[in-house]
Amino acid sequence: MSKLKVAMLGDSLSHNGGIVTVEKLILRYAPPEVEIQHIATHEAGSMAHRIKLFGQGLAAFLLRLLRERTDLVHIHLADGGSILRKVIIAVIALLFQKAILIHTNGPAFHITYSKLPKCIQQCLSWIFSRCHGFIVMSQSWKDFYVPNLGLDEKRVYILPNPIELPAEVPQRSNVDKVSVVFLGRIGQRKGAFDLIQAFAHLPSGLLDLSLIHI
Repeated sequence: MSKLKVAMLGDSLSHNGGIVTVEKLILRYAPPEVEIQHIATHEAGSMAHRIKLFGQGLAAFLLRLLRERTDLVHIHLADGGSILRKVIIAVIALLFQKAILIHTNGPAFHITYSKLPKCIQQCLSWIFSRCHGFIVMSQSWKDFYVPNLGLDEKRVYILPNPIELPAEVPQRSNVDKVSVVFLGRIGQRKGAFDLIQAFAHLPSGLLDLSLIHI
């Protein structure tokens, strides 16, 4: 039985963040009958560096489509500039008549989308409605994407971001001190300040707690 060959395009694996974590988990736990090639299309840095990396990723993608069998193009979509980059990739995949899976990750896609001219919104709808699958992180996102992009509801799948559970959980029943670790970027959107306020409102002497950011 031949393997399902997938080209996955998204953030550079050298990044930190939710998208890269999902990409790495997909690569790590893909079943043996699926063969995935990851192609980086974005990386932090200067504008010149980001344009260069996208050009290199686009060239690698085109070369793969021309030289190798590709059954599925898996595109990680965020917001901001990611929309333009991934639209270009999706159009190329459509021209090559490849099955496309869009995997949405952008927390502010709806804000970027609302600021676009109506003609651009219609263009996005035309492109994304021709994709074979659309992954969203929650029901609320499905409720946004389906009507706004004119998607077929049956092709939109809810998949919350996965996590990798530790092989062994430490015994904590007799521990006097509890440490809470925050693993996100410090900012309002990530809830860092809400967490600090919640800690400030805890009754004194309830527990020996410490809050750590990594």
